[in-house]
Amino acid sequence: EDMTPLVSPSPMFWSFLVVIGAARGLSSPRRRLAWVPNALTVGRVAAVPVVTGAVAADHMALARTAFVVASLTDFFDGYLARRWRVESALGSFLDPVADKLMVAATLVALTGKHGGAVGAATAVIVSREIAVSALREWAAEKGQRDLVKVGAAGKLKTTTQFLAVLLLLFEGPSRLTLAFLAVAALLTLQSGALLFHQGRPLFSFFKEADR
Repeated sequence: EDMTPLVSPSPMFWSFLVVIGAARGLSSPRRRLAWVPNALTVGRVAAVPVVTGAVAADHMALARTAFVVASLTDFFDGYLARRWRVESALGSFLDPVADKLMVAATLVALTGKHGGAVGAATAVIVSREIAVSALREWAAEKGQRDLVKVGAAGKLKTTTQFLAVLLLLFEGPSRLTLAFLAVAALLTLQSGALLFHQGRPLFSFFKEADR
């Protein structure tokens, strides 16, 4: 069987690790390496078809490796941007998008592999992400994007989602994994409800009701 489509992207991941290793100890790259954090974020997006394709083809070792490396970029892109003081509007936009794509796409692929045991939580998580994305688009349209910005609940939700997906990739739908996935789904709902509560001023019918 031809493995080229699945194996060929792997040098990209090693290149990210090389960049990170070479960047250690550099305290003021500023303009010279300002592109690195965003490149890591884009690399996380590029890893999505690798992970999902590997799951679909039942090459779980590749799926695990790609997901773990992509998860590491989620830490390093923000860390390097803050350390080097090269935060950008593009990076702030791409980072949560990359997280959502990675989690949602991988969960959908794992639902195809494991069925309904994973499907219910996947539906909750994907639905919430779509609803919140629509809310943020509406907030931006109203010029009030900061009203629904990412907070501590959202960061906890994302971390829990990544851990749940990692458990699914390594352990399959065990009782522990499904319990952790259920917690991730509940935190996803809770953080979404919080954002919609914060966004009440965006909707005129809520303003009328609050009078």
